[in-house]
Amino acid sequence: MDSNVKISFPAFKNFMFFATLFLVVFSLGFRFHNFDYDLWARLIQGAHVSEFHAPLEVDFYSFTPTHTWYDPEWISSWIIYLIQSKFGTVGLVVFNCLSFYFLLCLIVFLLYKLNIKNKPCNLFYFSTICAIVTLNHVLISFVRCQIFTFILFALWLYLLETIRKGKIKNCIFLPFIMLFWLNTHGGCIAGVGVLFLYIIGEILNKKPFKHLLITFFVTCLMFLINPWGIEYIKFIFDSAVINRSFISEWNTFFNVIPIEINPYFYFLLFAIFSYIFQIFKTKQTIFTLDKVKLILTIVLTYLSIKYLKHVALALVFFSMFLFDDIMETLKALFKWVNIKFLKSLVIIFYFILFSYSSLVLLAYSFDASYKKAFFDKYPIEAMEFLKANNYSGKLFTHFHYGSFIGYKYSPNFKIHVDGRQEQVYYDGLLKEQYDFIQQINKDLILKKYAPDFIMLDLEYIANYELSKNKDYFLLYGDKKVNIYALNKHKKKKYAKVQLDKDKFLEEIFKTNVKFKKD
Repeated sequence: MDSNVKISFPAFKNFMFFATLFLVVFSLGFRFHNFDYDLWARLIQGAHVSEFHAPLEVDFYSFTPTHTWYDPEWISSWIIYLIQSKFGTVGLVVFNCLSFYFLLCLIVFLLYKLNIKNKPCNLFYFSTICAIVTLNHVLISFVRCQIFTFILFALWLYLLETIRKGKIKNCIFLPFIMLFWLNTHGGCIAGVGVLFLYIIGEILNKKPFKHLLITFFVTCLMFLINPWGIEYIKFIFDSAVINRSFISEWNTFFNVIPIEINPYFYFLLFAIFSYIFQIFKTKQTIFTLDKVKLILTIVLTYLSIKYLKHVALALVFFSMFLFDDIMETLKALFKWVNIKFLKSLVIIFYFILFSYSSLVLLAYSFDASYKKAFFDKYPIEAMEFLKANNYSGKLFTHFHYGSFIGYKYSPNFKIHVDGRQEQVYYDGLLKEQYDFIQQINKDLILKKYAPDFIMLDLEYIANYELSKNKDYFLLYGDKKVNIYALNKHKKKKYAKVQLDKDKFLEEIFKTNVKFKKD
């Protein structure tokens, strides 16, 4: 190397930023194991798409009444299936990490393209991204279709902003993005909602909006292009308002994570404070405020507090739209900080995080603990006991385990419900499951379905009532679950399970599911 060539500080800092970000994402991706319990339904759907080039429309592993399987995730399921079939478990982990890393880099790139006056590669922005990544139960999980919504949502916001800046020709891209989005993840409704809010905001801004209105109607027409026709439109919009209070990610965010250890809570407070502070500092009035930014800030703040599921979308928006407000506020609060000292601090921060993430990633990649986590998440030993004793029939259990049982143990067992809630099941089934587990309605499941087997986590209070029920007996119990069975399933002798965990993990994605041609 030429000794006269010097690496500039900004270039070195940018390299450290992206390299450290890469390591942070991958170390968290390999370390945390927040599995998507619906992964197995995704693989079933993906396998069908791969074999027949069309989504599976009929459920086959539930004993409850089901309707047409409207699956907005059929394309993403196909992508996930192809990755799993080619590269196995590690392929899914790597794909998930790469997808999330791409999302974060995309946000940085779009910030540059939007001519943000504060350059993104700095200590605060990196800290913000770290806060996003630490929400691992939402974002860093075992590959979920929602990653497509996060990426498309960021791109959607960027295109709308370029349109507002005068590049009206970019309107043509939105309907085509929606065509892919609506067949990839149900979060496509967020794109429609944001486009509508842009129209309202531009009307209040007294700016031209007809091009956005035309784009809105054309985008809505794209919903007609799907495997199910016009019925899908009703489904997708009904699913936006369905009651999901029995699912943790659709609960209020602060009910799931205590405020004192909640990084999003502190980020949200500072982001909103910065926005309001800059409004007063620049002496803006209600007449001069950007109504689009104001409306989106209010709506996404509310939705992120109301539903854990929407936190990721809010973080994408705040990172792109409130970035300058946050940076200007930081400058005002810490104007006494020496710039050279701050630069040194940034490099030290990067170096420490770089080193730590490298060690974590190295340790967990060799340990492959993400594979062992299957045994922590699923009642594998209990199901293998049933399989070893040649049991079959209707199996009632928590919806988290449903798609795994359908994928791995079909056709011997049929389940009550799984996480496909509105996609397959009629409204109310999740509530009846919740009511039974919590013993709000003690006999509903028993009288309505008379399941052959009932599998319950040990902490469920329904265990106490079932232990006294004369029609059922305790068939199996371990550190995770109890299995109760109808008395007719009693045997004099039971086969013991000698489970080779390593071999089972090697065949974790092996299934007996076979599709019939329509």
